[in-house]
Amino acid sequence: MKKYIKENKINSLPLSDIHYEGNIMESVKTFFYERVTSDYAKNVIYPETEIQFINRDDDKFAVGTWRGEFWGKWIISACRVAKNIRNTKLVEFIRCAAKNVIATQDEDGYIGSYCDPENVKPCDPKCGLDVYGVLCDHNWNVWCRKYILWGLLEAYDLTKDKTILDATVRFADQLIDMLARLGLRISDCGTFNGLPAGSILKPVLILYRLTENDKYLRFALSIADDWEREDGRIPNIITNALSMKPIHEWYPMPEKWAKAYELMSCLDGIVELYRVTGVERYLTACENMYELMKAHEENLLFSVGFNDQLSHGAAYPNSITEPCDVIHWMRLCYELYTLSGDVKYMNTIERVFYNPMLASFFKDGKWGARGCRSVGRHMVATGQAGMKYSHCCVNNIPRGILNALECFVMKTSGGLCVNLYTDYSAKSDGFDIKIEGSYLRDGKVKITLNTDRAMTLSLCAYPIGAAKQY
Repeated sequence: MKKYIKENKINSLPLSDIHYEGNIMESVKTFFYERVTSDYAKNVIYPETEIQFINRDDDKFAVGTWRGEFWGKWIISACRVAKNIRNTKLVEFIRCAAKNVIATQDEDGYIGSYCDPENVKPCDPKCGLDVYGVLCDHNWNVWCRKYILWGLLEAYDLTKDKTILDATVRFADQLIDMLARLGLRISDCGTFNGLPAGSILKPVLILYRLTENDKYLRFALSIADDWEREDGRIPNIITNALSMKPIHEWYPMPEKWAKAYELMSCLDGIVELYRVTGVERYLTACENMYELMKAHEENLLFSVGFNDQLSHGAAYPNSITEPCDVIHWMRLCYELYTLSGDVKYMNTIERVFYNPMLASFFKDGKWGARGCRSVGRHMVATGQAGMKYSHCCVNNIPRGILNALECFVMKTSGGLCVNLYTDYSAKSDGFDIKIEGSYLRDGKVKITLNTDRAMTLSLCAYPIGAAKQY
């Protein structure tokens, strides 16, 4: 595994060492069971995601759909749930699931939900008008491959089955070689000015660190280069972020291009590129994006944007936020917190987790929201793109919850840092810690730490933005 040039200051505990208790977490456990570990999840929900690689009909019409994303989202969530609850049966299910998908791989390495692997460019918006009744240039081919790539990498990390990694390498090589042969860059691919396609940056860098093959780093750098273009082509994320100009003022009509979920997915990759290369402007761009979104996009629910668009969400008198936006806003804050230790990022995570994140899924664990709202009723998700049991946000939510749970107690160079204060426990590497009390009701917390060695215990203090050490 290739080492990072820039290491974290604070790190999560292994998912297998994290436990959670209390009324809030009962709904979390129920959701994990209903959507991931139950027989219904494995035998009804999951197969619908896998069949898409046999059907390959996301490009049945000139305007493409995105059914290929659902497998990767479900698998990423399932891999992390399997680690957390130490479920060996789920691990074996995931191994078989990955191999089933690999069995659909073409001789050249392609796996996908599009019949034509080379169909990667935006469609004529008039085609979208014919199918959806609105002008749109949808093509989600590379976006779907991003989730397939990431899902396979998570499955490999969980199982350590080298046949999965070998197939993943062939899959990534096919995409990179195909784009080179066609004379295309990632920014030429897909809808929303290449934002969805560009988010493949993060899993490509994971693959680079696993294989230490410079081919993947060069590909990653080419993606970042397209976000620092002299011609200012939309979205030019890095250059625009460094300018500190509000996102909704970067280009006219942000509701047409500034897709919140996909843009924040790209930031996930830019932070990782900083860790891999040490290039400071990559980190600065993401730190600036945090400040820009806090100032101009933070909505009444403590998420960002309005209805999945970064179109000056802070100015709206009401709010709609997609759970996918909630998840990726938390992910940006998490990544910046681990690198810096600055508790302002954790302060944001606390508000987001206890508000729109927990509001994103139903107490019975079976389904979730498409949009959380500040007034009126939340918008219930419906199956997307002809899917009955899957939705982009619903399949993503377990991953988002576990990202938040990784924040409760984290490792520092000298000990532990407690960041969130509802019921929780962990046992890892010579210590065990338990958090209990009535924090959300009256701010009262009891923390019990047992350790076989001296260590510093830091408590993140809210809302002052300081950590106290004991």
